[in-house]
Amino acid sequence: MVCLIIFQLRFGGLMRSTIFLFLTLSKIFLFLALLTDREGAQIRFFPYRENFDSVSLPSLPPGWITSFNRSISGDFGTSHSIPLSESTAVLSTNATILQTLVSTLLDFSGLEADSLTFYERRSSSHNSGVRIEASTDGGDTFPVPVSDTLVNTGVTSYVARRLRLPDVLSDRPSVRIRWRVLGNGTGTSGTIRYDDVTISARAHSDASVDRVSFLPPFPRAGDSVTVVATIRNAGTLSINAISADFFEDKNRDFLPEEIELFGSVNFGFSLAPNETATVSSVLRSVIYGNISVIVVARLAGDQNPLNDAALARLSVDLPQYSVVINEIDYAPPPGEPEWIELYNTTANEIGLDGWAVSNRNSSSRYALPHTSQFLPAAGYVVITKDSTLFRESNAAAAPAIIQVPSLPTFLLNNQGDAVVLFAPEGTVMDSVRFTPSWGGNHGTSLERIESGRNSNDSTNWGSSRDPSGGTPGRQNYLTPLEYDVRALRVYAQDSLSAPPVIALTIRNEGRVEAGSFDVSIYDDINSDSAAQPAERIAYSRIDRILKPADSIAVSFIWSNPSPGVHHMIGTVGFPADLRVSDNLAYGFIRLPYPNGALIINEIMYEPLSGNSEYIELLNRCDRPVDLRDWEMSSVSRTSVPTSAHPLTRLPFIISAGEYAVISSDSSLLRQFPYLADPSSHVIIRQSGISLNNSGERIILQDLTGRTIDSVFYLPAWHNAGIDDHSGRSLERINPNLSGNDSRNWSTCANPLGGTPGRRNSLYTTPSAAGAAISFSPNPFSPDGDGFEDVTIMSYQLPVSASVLRVRIYDSMGRLIRMLADGEPGASRGELIWDGFDNDRRRVSMGIYVVLLEARSADGQRIFSSKGVVVVAARM
Repeated sequence: MVCLIIFQLRFGGLMRSTIFLFLTLSKIFLFLALLTDREGAQIRFFPYRENFDSVSLPSLPPGWITSFNRSISGDFGTSHSIPLSESTAVLSTNATILQTLVSTLLDFSGLEADSLTFYERRSSSHNSGVRIEASTDGGDTFPVPVSDTLVNTGVTSYVARRLRLPDVLSDRPSVRIRWRVLGNGTGTSGTIRYDDVTISARAHSDASVDRVSFLPPFPRAGDSVTVVATIRNAGTLSINAISADFFEDKNRDFLPEEIELFGSVNFGFSLAPNETATVSSVLRSVIYGNISVIVVARLAGDQNPLNDAALARLSVDLPQYSVVINEIDYAPPPGEPEWIELYNTTANEIGLDGWAVSNRNSSSRYALPHTSQFLPAAGYVVITKDSTLFRESNAAAAPAIIQVPSLPTFLLNNQGDAVVLFAPEGTVMDSVRFTPSWGGNHGTSLERIESGRNSNDSTNWGSSRDPSGGTPGRQNYLTPLEYDVRALRVYAQDSLSAPPVIALTIRNEGRVEAGSFDVSIYDDINSDSAAQPAERIAYSRIDRILKPADSIAVSFIWSNPSPGVHHMIGTVGFPADLRVSDNLAYGFIRLPYPNGALIINEIMYEPLSGNSEYIELLNRCDRPVDLRDWEMSSVSRTSVPTSAHPLTRLPFIISAGEYAVISSDSSLLRQFPYLADPSSHVIIRQSGISLNNSGERIILQDLTGRTIDSVFYLPAWHNAGIDDHSGRSLERINPNLSGNDSRNWSTCANPLGGTPGRRNSLYTTPSAAGAAISFSPNPFSPDGDGFEDVTIMSYQLPVSASVLRVRIYDSMGRLIRMLADGEPGASRGELIWDGFDNDRRRVSMGIYVVLLEARSADGQRIFSSKGVVVVAARM
């Protein structure tokens, strides 16, 4: 038979329950006999602690001895007078007489003597010296000095004395410690007190459990808890082959039983003296209440069983939302009291003693009266200030009621407030912060739809539709029904794919299985939040069984949708559905625009003083573009990209072929008054538009973040024949040609310096390619007047891919311009010549020969063609 001995010990004023010893029944009797023999107890297990509190005054503890030099009843005795720890200390008087106090017999066999600690208190007149000595012959002689002479410290409160025990005491079976008052003082009425004596010795082989802790330290029911134990080598020799067993003391008898074992750990290493190691085991799914855990260290040949085990207790709270706020009547009719209904979401009854509620001012809590009342599993209770008034207005209800007289008459604000429920330990069990928009006004209560859903989800609450205006003490009217299939969310699974994938998530909110339902997706074109047949873009019949709380996402491919923001409606149809109000889900998706749908068409980066920078955009596609949530950023040649700046957060429609002008300030309207016309599309942004005069990259992104166009402009793109281009914009010559081809940009020829919101002054279109190479216009006049300043060369090749080389010669056969050298080409294409030579000098009037050479992509064929273009000048 195995038993467990438990002692209550005091450490630093704190009481601690510690498990010390596992013994067979025969050893227990022997142990108790040794401890309780008041004539000559011998101490074999350490540390030995004596606080003199368990004796009858004025007797000394069993085995302790005093001299009789001052009094025939003994020089030292116990007294309640000024102990260090409750309730007794040992004392003597008169510093002029030699007196001794001798400890009980100590057995250090197989042990290393360690230390002596005690607390001494003297009156100011007790000035005798005191020596601490030890005996190794059972007290016949005391030849072993433990201390020098201890003198009065001048402090009249307790003083700690800590002494190292001499090595000569180790392994001795009959040791006593003596306190000897030398009697060499002068104070005949002086007193000396001793209390809280601790004598320690170290075994050669000793494993101790020093500490047990828990992670997390404050668990809730159902959590898994890691029990961490610190094992120490308390002996003088290295130890190995150590193990630790973990027990949950379920029957609370303080005995570790095999059926309570939940973990064992074996050490794979040795521990040096005083070295510690931590071991752990997991206690799974803890239950609500207090749990006791015992950790036992196992070491073969352990010489000190007193420290082999430790007990630790853990308080386990209820899981949050075990009790929820289920219904609130915050605006009752006149003369009726406010009330709050609680619901037990667990399968166990819960005591309500120590619980409290508050409004949004959680510092003012109103405790429920002390009660033995329990909230049944899946049961309800109503909290109100006046139970009599409550019953008068709710005669049909028979709920459990707790009257809380301390509640204010008007606890809750009708314009919105909070209800907070506190568990006995002070933690928030549930809280609801509601507004009148949630419901619960006009004489009805505010009901929670589902106890398991978010307490602060406004869609989880609503006005009671019960004829009585509320359902205190019974299932809420809005609580889920037997059959209820709900549309949760309509969204784009992949809005960037072409075509996009649209999905509707549906869930079975009912209590039983549901199957065979219809799913539809609508594009709410007229934004009236109604699913109309003409707006339906997808439909599917789903023959699948959904268990309660199961969800499914039904996806559809949406063919050829328009880009931009779409307001979507998803619906689910189920014939047996008992609640159809939740069969619709609303959402919106963002679909990207095609590359180049909107292009950067004009850039004013260096306006005259007092005028505004601007960027002109052109809708190049065949459908309207909404600039809402589009963004623009820039990158200079020496910096990182700037933050993307939204163009507008409001709808801003640009029809096909129309322009939008993005300006840094309203001075743009003064310089170009026609932009003030309501038909113009102008966005004034006082931040986010700052263009670099030395050139930078402008990036235009649509509402999905996709880059639709970008231009890296440079001052060299201006007409080389114009000395000062400040105050003049860069215009794109042809909107259908590359925006990063310098040949497709030049200086605006309009006298105003720009054409924001209108067709560019340099706008030129190519002619149809009737031959291998042709030019339009031909002749052209590169004089910078904005009229036929460039010619567009159109070419046609018999291959789909090629490498181009285009050279221009004057009438003397001299090469004056390399228009293209190794550029990739297609079967058809265009190139722009601005009438300048390779040195950026304007060419003279005359006839020029253009030679086109193209090599097929496979390098096997070479094609060539010649054409003539005339450079003219206005007369």
